[in-house]
Amino acid sequence: PSSMISIKDGAFAGCPLASITSEATTPPVLGSGVFDTDIYESAKLLVKEGSDEAYKTAEGWKNFFILTYETYDVKIGEFFWHLNTQTKSAQLIPQSNDPNANYNQIFGAESKYLEIPTEVTYKNLTFKVTEIADNAFNGSSLLFLKITDPNLIIGTNALANCAIKGIDVPSLAYYLTTFTADNFLF
Repeated sequence: PSSMISIKDGAFAGCPLASITSEATTPPVLGSGVFDTDIYESAKLLVKEGSDEAYKTAEGWKNFFILTYETYDVKIGEFFWHLNTQTKSAQLIPQSNDPNANYNQIFGAESKYLEIPTEVTYKNLTFKVTEIADNAFNGSSLLFLKITDPNLIIGTNALANCAIKGIDVPSLAYYLTTFTADNFLF
């Protein structure tokens, strides 16, 4: 995760890693023998664009062949997305970093039926939609939501405090029959 600050002794000793992706812009401090020495010759290190210089000078990290990837926070259609070019994944995010802002500024006071796409395209790259981020629709006027991918991750408070009346998840219909209202949580 981007918040990682250290990796302890021997954490990946004996692991035949082919690649390592670090989302941290500041290289985590490495303990002793975190990686076997032969990993430096065979594995590639992927880091966010702009943080590669820090990794090139950091103990332990500087021994890797370092590649960079880009991330974008963009609006495509009605939604805001965090796109990762390394994983080719898209995360539906709140419309701003302001915790008081929500999608009502887009939807207005009207009820809204929205379908979460399975993929989005940006700069001729296709990204698989993997997640609705924490707080994405928190407090919105959204009434109906259709999710077409049963593997979609729904983040903490993603739909909290909103006017939602229904969620359509057709591919989960079978699984819903095995739950009662008492043991099924959204």
